[in-house]
Amino acid sequence: MTGLGVGLFLVAARVVVAFLPHQTVDNDFALAYVEGHAARAGCDPYRTDLMLYNTRAGLPFTAVMGQATNPPLLLLGYRLLAALPPTPAFWFYVFLETASLLVIFVVAGALLQRQLLPAHWCLAAGLSACSLPMFHHYWFTQVQLLLLALILTGIYFWRQGSVVTGCGLLTLAGVLKLYPLAIAPLPILLANREDRRRTILVWLVCLIFWAALPGLAAWASFLRHAAPYLRQFSGGQYLSFTIPSFVNGLCGGGVDALAWGLAAATLVWAWMRCRQLEFSAAVALLLVVTVLCSAVAWIHYLVFLIFPLLCLAAHTVEATGGRRLLLGALLLLNLAAVNLAGVAPGPPIPALFRYLCANLPVLGMGLLCVHFSRRVHTDRQPGRH
Repeated sequence: MTGLGVGLFLVAARVVVAFLPHQTVDNDFALAYVEGHAARAGCDPYRTDLMLYNTRAGLPFTAVMGQATNPPLLLLGYRLLAALPPTPAFWFYVFLETASLLVIFVVAGALLQRQLLPAHWCLAAGLSACSLPMFHHYWFTQVQLLLLALILTGIYFWRQGSVVTGCGLLTLAGVLKLYPLAIAPLPILLANREDRRRTILVWLVCLIFWAALPGLAAWASFLRHAAPYLRQFSGGQYLSFTIPSFVNGLCGGGVDALAWGLAAATLVWAWMRCRQLEFSAAVALLLVVTVLCSAVAWIHYLVFLIFPLLCLAAHTVEATGGRRLLLGALLLLNLAAVNLAGVAPGPPIPALFRYLCANLPVLGMGLLCVHFSRRVHTDRQPGRH
């Protein structure tokens, strides 16, 4: 296992190092940088033609989306990033991605304690690094690894009794990109009766603090100009691994109310269910549901499954007999799903079967939800203590 893990990691490093230099001017980082640059120049990025701004400002980017789409707090971060020249800013961003991946595994190890052997961790690191979601994440210079690092670190500190730090990091992740707000209330959901009021108060103060930093005008512009543009991606015409996109695509579109109703019901069910679960299973369940119930979830969003799949691996190792085989099959299915995301056979295969194959990550995440929701710990009191 150790040798295979090291080999996979080296393959991943070679692939990423080979394509990264070509991505400095032609990926999603271009949008992030130009958004921040426009904001530093006093423009409203949500109302500015960013392609035209890129040309007029003499920036080197060759592919820029015409409209800013990132929430105001993340845009504020990109504004700070744009203080650097484009190339150093790009490599600093890559450093943040890599550091976040390291933090994820270190904190995951602390949360799972000794449920996996060193050889298992080495293989898991190799499989995570050498995966389609990870390659996409580095190709598009995305923010999901940073968000997951903030979430897991916040959960760790809360678990250790630091409510302020835990709630601060979780709400920061939520306000940065909005969809992590699905898991941000975890300290409230799992707090015991004595601590719940204090936890709610601390959580709300942290949430308001982060939301207030960009200012009300920035949020108003985002809701007016960026949010309508983003909503089109959940309509089913784009391959996005979420419940709203899956349902709309399955039904041919036009069922937004049903699609979002199912997503909302799934989220509420997960919130209610997590109080009865083992701690790691509750975290894993909410991470999976965070992806499923977001407005969009491209392939690189699937890095959020790192911790749930580590939990599933731990459950597989501790199981025996037929149950171990069943859990092992579920683990292999999800590993295959994230690496075959969007792949579908052509005709004469029926259209429904092709659609299900292309959306295999959604089906895999659904099975993960079923598994984690059954990890009830009857001896555990809700909350930290």
